[in-house]
Amino acid sequence: MPTSALRRITCVAIAPILTATVAAASVTALVAAPAHAAVTQVNDTDSSISYSGGWTYSTGQSGYYNGDAHYSGIAGATATLTFTGSTVAWIGADNTDHGKADAVICDDAGANCGPTTTVDTYAAASVPQVVLFSASNLGSGTHTLRITVRSDSSGTGHYTDIDAFVSGTASGTTEVDDTDPSIAYSNAWTLTDNTAAAASTAYNAANDFSATQGANQWRAQYYTAGGGWLDISPYDAANQRWGSNGYVSRFDLSPDTCSACPIARAWVAPGSGTIAIRGRVLKETLGGDGVLARITRNGTQIWPASGGAQTVAGTDAAGYDTNVTLSVAAGDTIKFEVTDGGDGDATNDVTAWTPSIAYQ
Repeated sequence: MPTSALRRITCVAIAPILTATVAAASVTALVAAPAHAAVTQVNDTDSSISYSGGWTYSTGQSGYYNGDAHYSGIAGATATLTFTGSTVAWIGADNTDHGKADAVICDDAGANCGPTTTVDTYAAASVPQVVLFSASNLGSGTHTLRITVRSDSSGTGHYTDIDAFVSGTASGTTEVDDTDPSIAYSNAWTLTDNTAAAASTAYNAANDFSATQGANQWRAQYYTAGGGWLDISPYDAANQRWGSNGYVSRFDLSPDTCSACPIARAWVAPGSGTIAIRGRVLKETLGGDGVLARITRNGTQIWPASGGAQTVAGTDAAGYDTNVTLSVAAGDTIKFEVTDGGDGDATNDVTAWTPSIAYQ
């Protein structure tokens, strides 16, 4: 954690629904009723958490709950949460310098423990606010969750951090089909087959980011006046990004100094259909004259809907929604383009943009 470069990630939920009118006999899909729960979230500084064995408190952590965390790389260091309820979750980060930790649920005295779960918090890039461990159906009453730092790692580091905990008591729920006799309909209702979209029909630029061009339908590209759009090469493994002076990383795009040479995330449609694009473009590094942003399909601008590219001012940390719904054919290329604002200085042009795309 001390050496990590934490980034802002914009999370956008897309729920595609496919609807068709069908005969009653053909409806087989069930819709699960959500479990209601009384939930409590506590920060890593809460008095319900005790630390031992050597932990460091860190503030100013972008992307973390309340902007802070406790971390340790000392094997045997423990963090123990005392909570009341039947569910609990440990929130922390995956990172390049993180290692493994053991998580175990015990009674309120720290005895009568259940099975130990080893959690691997190593990742190829920093991802804050991850549910690293969760447990449910614990029964009512007070429990403890103990996190113990281990000495082994899938990478080269051994750090583990505590960002927050969430606990609560879930109420019982009953799941019934919409055709169940316990449901009475009045006036005009149509019986439909609501089929959940497969995971393979939803894409997110940050989650899908890869060191292989074309993986998960995404490419990192740049434009040159003489050569058109080209894949960026090689991949910079040390900085986990495509490119150097101008680059595409998991969370950011940074154009170079050429005001006529945009850089882009490019997504290639694997099939035909209607897609929903959701996201927000904003400045990650504040300052400078800003950047120009736009979305194109096969070279034609689709966002903004009219005019030229959207200007994102140098100090604009709020940015703009980049939401578009359109039809695509297999092989269509959607580009999320960022260009230098025109001053020829790209020092402060790092731009956060992690769009999501889903077939509807």
